[in-house]
Amino acid sequence: MLTLTDLPLLPTQTVGSHGVPSWLWVFRQAVADGEVGPADIQETLTDAVNLAIMDMTQAGLDIISDG
Repeated sequence: MLTLTDLPLLPTQTVGSHGVPSWLWVFRQAVADGEVGPADIQETLTDAVNLAIMDMTQAGLDIISDG
């Protein structure tokens, strides 16, 4: 786990929400239509979170938060 002494002098972080990818909107409609099960939902949500974290990490953010 990082501590304050591990951060740079001016650490970077985001303000606001991460953009929702178009494939997630399509999946949300499939959920609403009852076309997917609980395991599919869990896997998709986990994938979406991991991709958002990867985007922020690759962008070089020092602090990643869910708000």
